[in-house]
This record gives sequence, C-alpha cells and structure tokens, in this order.
Amino acid sequence: MMAARSPANPLIAWNRLRIQLRQRRIALGLRQIDVAYQAAIGLRTLERWEAGGRGSGAEPGAFALFRWCFVLKIDLVAVTPDAEDATPPINADRALEVAR
Repeated sequence: MMAARSPANPLIAWNRLRIQLRQRRIALGLRQIDVAYQAAIGLRTLERWEAGGRGSGAEPGAFALFRWCFVLKIDLVAVTPDAEDATPPINADRALEVAR
C-alpha cells in the first residue's frame, strides 16, 4: 500500500495536521487546557497552534508535537517517498517505557 502523498507546501501540510489534531482532541472529549497540561504546553500556545496563528511560535517544535500527539493517543510515523522504507510507527506507550 502506498503512503498518502503530502502536499508540496509544508504550510498546507501543517494546516491539515493542526485541523486533524484539533478534531482528535474534540473526539476524545478533551479540553484544550487538559491537553496543554498533560503535554506540558502553555494553554495560549496550544490555542495558537490549533487556530493556525502566524508569527513566532505559530508551529510546534518536534518534541512539543510528539508530546501533543502522545496526549491524543496518536502514534507518529515517518513516511518516506518509498513506502517500503517507511519507519515503523512509534508506539507512544513503548516510547514512555524506554524513556523511564
């Protein structure tokens, strides 16, 4: 199975991702303050990320994104142009065990 092609423009990809993360939060019945606390992210920062704000700090860094996804029970997957080279999913629970 081929991986979905990501848009050529990273801003388009970011906008799709932030919308999906917001939808996932809502589907889990979590408030922004719950996610911000559990992910160790400032509430205003999370609000800005979900809203697609512009300027400094408008997008999360890699580790902040990982924590955000962890709280939403999302496994991060590295996708390469060749699906056979794709890195296996990072299981959030296993990653936490390894970190301990």
